[in-house]
Amino acid sequence: MFRRPLKALVAAALAVPTALLAGTTTPAHAATQQITVNLGSDTGAVHDGAAGALYGLAQNGIAGPSLLAPLHMRTLAQKPPGGAQHPGGDADKVAGEFVNAGGSQILVYVQDYYATWPYPNPGISSYASTVDTVAASLKASPYHSHYVYVPFNEPDGNWYDLNPSSSGYATGLATFEADWTTIYNRIQADDPGAQIAGPNTATYNAKFFTDFLTYAKAHNELPTTLTWHELSTTSINGGFPADLASVRSLESSLGISSIPVNIDEYADRRDQSVPGQMVQWLSMFENAKVDADQAFWDIADNLDDNSVETAKPDGSWWLYDWYGQLTGDTVAVTPPSPNTVDTLQGIAALDTGKKQARIILGGTSAASNLVLNNIPSSVFGGSVHVSVQSTTWSGYDGSAYTPKDIAEGDYTVSGGSVTVPVATTDPMAAYEVIVTPATAASGTAASDTAWTGRYEAENAAITDATVYSQGSLSNPYGYAASGGKDVGAISNADSRVVFTVNVPTTGRYLLSTFYGNQTAAAAQQIFRIDSGSWSYLNYPATLSWLFRSHLDQYVNLTAGTHTLTYGVSDSSFGTATGQVTLDRIDLTAAPSAIPGVTGSATGYEAENAQLGGGASIASAQSGYTGTGYVTTPSNATTTFTVEADQDGYYTLGLRYRTGAAANANGFQLAADGATVKNTATTPTSGSGWNQSADRVWLHAGVNNLTYTATGAAPANIDRLDVTPDTTDSGSAVTYQAESSANTLGGTAAIETDANAAGGKYVGWIGNGSANTLTFNVSAPSAASYVLAVTYANDDSASSSNYNENLIDRAATITTSGGTNQTVSFRNTYSWHQYWTVDTTVRLNAGANTVTFANPTAYAPNIDQITLAPVSLG
Repeated sequence: MFRRPLKALVAAALAVPTALLAGTTTPAHAATQQITVNLGSDTGAVHDGAAGALYGLAQNGIAGPSLLAPLHMRTLAQKPPGGAQHPGGDADKVAGEFVNAGGSQILVYVQDYYATWPYPNPGISSYASTVDTVAASLKASPYHSHYVYVPFNEPDGNWYDLNPSSSGYATGLATFEADWTTIYNRIQADDPGAQIAGPNTATYNAKFFTDFLTYAKAHNELPTTLTWHELSTTSINGGFPADLASVRSLESSLGISSIPVNIDEYADRRDQSVPGQMVQWLSMFENAKVDADQAFWDIADNLDDNSVETAKPDGSWWLYDWYGQLTGDTVAVTPPSPNTVDTLQGIAALDTGKKQARIILGGTSAASNLVLNNIPSSVFGGSVHVSVQSTTWSGYDGSAYTPKDIAEGDYTVSGGSVTVPVATTDPMAAYEVIVTPATAASGTAASDTAWTGRYEAENAAITDATVYSQGSLSNPYGYAASGGKDVGAISNADSRVVFTVNVPTTGRYLLSTFYGNQTAAAAQQIFRIDSGSWSYLNYPATLSWLFRSHLDQYVNLTAGTHTLTYGVSDSSFGTATGQVTLDRIDLTAAPSAIPGVTGSATGYEAENAQLGGGASIASAQSGYTGTGYVTTPSNATTTFTVEADQDGYYTLGLRYRTGAAANANGFQLAADGATVKNTATTPTSGSGWNQSADRVWLHAGVNNLTYTATGAAPANIDRLDVTPDTTDSGSAVTYQAESSANTLGGTAAIETDANAAGGKYVGWIGNGSANTLTFNVSAPSAASYVLAVTYANDDSASSSNYNENLIDRAATITTSGGTNQTVSFRNTYSWHQYWTVDTTVRLNAGANTVTFANPTAYAPNIDQITLAPVSLG
């Protein structure tokens, strides 16, 4: 399920019998649960409102536009331009990328103009002057219409006593109401017609909301969006539905038209990044048709714990991708325990035009029966095809491959219903079920049978180390940990964590170690299997020792019992450096490639892609794969969300049919919105299908590949096959930063670091216009080229708030071919850890220069660059 070497796996736990999950806390014989989807009970258009994020973006390009587009985020909450609360996240710096991805509203936390938390109270007159400054910058922005002012953030905890049970409530309320009037009117004077959100309290309180709404209506100062925060597990245990019902009742009693609601901070830390637990929140807000933004607990550049490095997804990103792909109308879902935390919950949508239903499930350790009722025969006929995928926890900082296919088959509809067994046995996982008409090409495919064993570190044999409890229902603001515990203080020479495992067959296994790094550099442990030779495990840096990632390696095991030992030192071998915590290990039988386990998917069916411009699903033409194909009239689009395991060239095989030569259709290919090339197509005769072979550079992580139909006649798209193209690796040329062929200006200097390629890098770039690094490169022709920059950056800002205030350094990149762009580089957690960011530059034929600079602040340390044509052939 997850990527190596930083990325790991858990997915096979989804399909194997529970009894095979050795070492887990899952009951061996948990009762099968039932969740019912009523396809005949329409609950309204898909709202897709819960994909928002508070400080989900830090700078333009971070976490990466390719991660934004599939999520269809409606709202975002950020700080005002020039705000000092955090070093990144200015609304004006992320607005363009957000709006270009289809975003609608950016809630601007005006008080985040201040540096400290809780906010200093300079008096309302001084604050009004701050509002003037913020309004001036927002009005000047080309994205002005998308901004919503949030004048007070958690006023029940900042500046005012708004606790109705407090003796100071009457005074606090009166002061807040007067200040609301002052600031509301100041915003309207500065920015007439501005949208204003509030009261934005830390919790919902019916007494306070009654008083506030009564006052705001009487003074004609109602907010355009009602906001408050839901940050407790009690929100799921019926709290939020009751809060929303309360506010709607208040509006009705006061004669106020229903005001849109945005829960602009939601979820606790132990839920974020965990797909199975986040399903509860998504289903709750989608049922209510409100907008909601995930809370900001740690860092401001990872979509609130949904992304890794730049443009790389973790397990929970795929859950939000599924949520973003829901189309049509939602339908009624009846879970076994509605409004109950950590139980099976779900969302379902029916798109009659696409002849497709999608259901998202998760949050249980028991197998489930999914009952589909009132299946419309006019849409699905007499039998349906059902496919099931899974995505599971990969850690806050561990990226994930594409979701894993775990089951597929045709079901005969009886009395308008079918029952589908789903192996929802991983409580940290979410599952997507896609229902389509059964067609000639569909049928029953073998369910996944890859054996997986999961072993918790706290259940291992432990010597001179400590078991710690982490996030749980009783500690919801703690970090997530598998099983709620981990093992730390593995720091002494005799420290050992010994896992006893039992595997069913002899062969190759993928071993994934979930860990947290306690150092700002790579850390080690010694490791061995049984009594074999010791080796070092090298763990990349993570944000902290609680911010989980995973280290993957392949091991060969014979059938039977083995011991896997993790330690610090052995007199016969040596001593590891640094320190890590251990959460759990997973072993998955992987004798050959398994999409979603050992690598990403290699095939993507068009009927499951994002469709636009009149594209539709059909099944009349024979010879297709999957459950159908897409018919694309001129200018229609088919977008595949493709995950690449690493930077490099890939062959994109589009399986298609076009019309006769006189009016044959073709396709224009774009990657993440930028046109790459025209896909060469051959007119199709008879009943056959053709396949293209475009060789295109893809960056590691998510790539959105859009095929736009050109020409007059419709064309059909069946699927897209994606395979690494190692034969063209020579087309990419790498240049080391320390090469004597380069030109260093000002303070830019070559430094030594054993972790850099070649042992050296160039630092001290920027913080003055003369301090530059210039690569002297050559290009075979004038064209656009991918520029892959390998860098390190561990800059941060001190702050009085509880967040990790990382600085994402930037560099202005200019080329002799005419490029002049500023690129932001996400923090790598260590000056000795190097990541890669891809951008596109223009080069002339022959000799060129590529210059890195930053006149106002330091750029990241540069290790090397790689230049490659965007496409070949």
